[in-house]
Amino acid sequence: MNNDSVRGYFVLTLKSLGYNTKEIDKILDELHWQFDTVSEYEAEQYYSKWRLEN
Repeated sequence: MNNDSVRGYFVLTLKSLGYNTKEIDKILDELHWQFDTVSEYEAEQYYSKWRLEN
């Protein structure tokens, strides 16, 4: 899976939840920043920990 397919899933999910275009653009900007600053391994570790806590 590449970053654009992840962005596509995010857009589909956010639209389904009723987010407007401005909100989606803001979230996609943050997601882009996260892709640039957090490694795939770090993101996986963060998600695994988050799932255990929630």
